[in-house]
Amino acid sequence: MLLIMVIIIPVLLLFIPIRCTHSAPNEEKEFYIVNCVSEGTTDSGVWIISGSNKDNKKQDWENGVGIVLKGKNPKNILSYDICNNYTQFIMYGKLVKEFDKSLGREVYTLDCTKWQIYSEVKRGNYSFRIPYKHFITIYDLKYFDFL
Repeated sequence: MLLIMVIIIPVLLLFIPIRCTHSAPNEEKEFYIVNCVSEGTTDSGVWIISGSNKDNKKQDWENGVGIVLKGKNPKNILSYDICNNYTQFIMYGKLVKEFDKSLGREVYTLDCTKWQIYSEVKRGNYSFRIPYKHFITIYDLKYFDFL
């Protein structure tokens, strides 16, 4: 009986969603559509804003703008192949333009209070995970990056 449970529970977890995607952000709050570009490394990447509900900033996001992300970060819990493969996220929070003395230029900083996966989950081609497009399972967390 114990052997059957040890086999059945991990298999069942393959099909149970823990977070679903969202197709429409909450328009009442300030939000940004953001994705991470990996730059070919496994430990970092650049967060790029490609959309917003702020009318005065829409023209700024057409070609994407790099930001510094503070607060809640999807990389803290999601696997590398989801975060760094152009999965878009809805990030709620405040965007501030600050002058960075070390860089000698102005940078955008987003203090994220909440995030959601936007539209569709995009994964890398090199994973053994089931490629669900509209939700993630427990195996999509960073603790299972070895899969």
